Amino acid sequence: MTATTTAAVWIAQYAIAGSLIAALAARLRNRRRFEPLLFGLGAGVAFLLTLIAAQLYQHPRPFVVMHVAPLVAHSNDNGFPSDHSVVAAYIAAYLLWFDLPVGACAAAVAVLIGVARIFCLLHWPVDIAFGWLIGIAAAVIARWLLAQLFTKTSRSAQPPG
Repeated sequence: MTATTTAAVWIAQYAIAGSLIAALAARLRNRRRFEPLLFGLGAGVAFLLTLIAAQLYQHPRPFVVMHVAPLVAHSNDNGFPSDHSVVAAYIAAYLLWFDLPVGACAAAVAVLIGVARIFCLLHWPVDIAFGWLIGIAAAVIARWLLAQLFTKTSRSAQPPG
């Protein structure tokens, strides 16, 4: 195995931990600005959007279509969208709102994960791209929902008239 292949296999399998470490680092750096409610809400939105997308579109993985062994052992289930890309992009998008340096690192990790999972024949580029879109959309939707909740709460707390 070449150094490139070894790196791609490692990134495809384990780099998602880098996204989680980035979230933890951002939490520790910005305790007041990291909103656990928003983070959890966005994760739930990402999960639901991923389930819906997977039901709407079935896409066999590249190693299944090509009749070859993937570089990383994997089941031959639906590859659309890439769960790893959804998670990595969601974390990056969430972090970019309040910790630009850590968010940028998380975004770089998301790109590396996507490229590595394509290289390892686990996903097609469209699986990765839609994973990124779903992750970003989940962060935006969660932020909007939370803003709506706090807007309505602050309006109802004001005395009438």
